[in-house]
Amino acid sequence: MVDTEFLLSVEELALAFSALGQPQMAHDIMVAQLGNMPADEAHVRLKTAGHSLLARGWLTLDAEARLHLAPDLERAASALVQPVFSLRYHRSQPQGQWSAAFHFLNGAIIAHRVEQGVLHHLVELHDPAAAIQQGVEFFDLARVPAFEAPLNRLSGDILTALKDLDAAALQEQLQAQPSLSNVARQWLSEDLLNSRFRGSALRVVYTADHAPTSERGLLLLGGPQRSWLFRFNGPDAGAPVDVLPGTASQFAQEIRDLLS
Repeated sequence: MVDTEFLLSVEELALAFSALGQPQMAHDIMVAQLGNMPADEAHVRLKTAGHSLLARGWLTLDAEARLHLAPDLERAASALVQPVFSLRYHRSQPQGQWSAAFHFLNGAIIAHRVEQGVLHHLVELHDPAAAIQQGVEFFDLARVPAFEAPLNRLSGDILTALKDLDAAALQEQLQAQPSLSNVARQWLSEDLLNSRFRGSALRVVYTADHAPTSERGLLLLGGPQRSWLFRFNGPDAGAPVDVLPGTASQFAQEIRDLLS
C-alpha cells in the first residue's frame, strides 16, 4: 500500500487546524515558526494558503463558505491535533539537532517532520514497523556492529551528569556503579568521552488540556564504534536505568515494547 503524504507550509497546516475547529492551535504554530505579525498580514498568508490547498484538491468550501479538508488530509491533521499518543525521536550532535514524530490516532499513524524550518512533511504509514525502521535510520543504528553485554544498570540520578564529566571524574562515577560490568565501564567511558550523538525515543501521552508528558522511553548514545540504549524503569528520576546494546535489533524490540 502506498503511503499518503503531504508537504505543507506553516500557513497551510495552520489553515488545516482552523478547518478542524482549532484556531488557537493555528495561531500558535504560526507564531512559533513565523513570529508575531499584524492581523492583516496573517489574514493574507492564510488566504494564500487556502488558494493553494483548493488548487491541489485538499480543501473545499461549502455553500456557506465553511472549510472542509479532503479525507486524507483531515486524517493526517487530526492526528497532529489530538493523538492518542506519539512516538518522538530526537538526535543531537555537533552539526545540529533533528527531530521526528509519529502520531497515533484511531489506527492511523502519521509521521511528521519539519523541513527547512517551515515545511511540514506528513506521511501516513500503514504499519508500526515503518516507524521503527525510520528510527533505525534516524539514529544510524544499522552501522552499529552487533555486540553483547550482560544486563547492566546505572543509577538514574547520575545518568544526565555523566555527559559533562572529564575522564577522571567519569571513571570515578562509573566505578561507583555496582551493577556495571567491567567491560561496560570501559566501553561506556570511551563512548561518553567520544560521542557521535545523543538522542531520545519517547512515548508521549497528552493531558486533558493537550499538554505532552512522557514517562516511558529511551535515551541513546552513539560512540565511535558502538551505540547504547538507556531504558527508563519508571518515572522516578532515581530509578535504575537499564544499559543495553544500541543495535538495530535491540532498538526495534524496545520500540515495539513502547508501542504496545
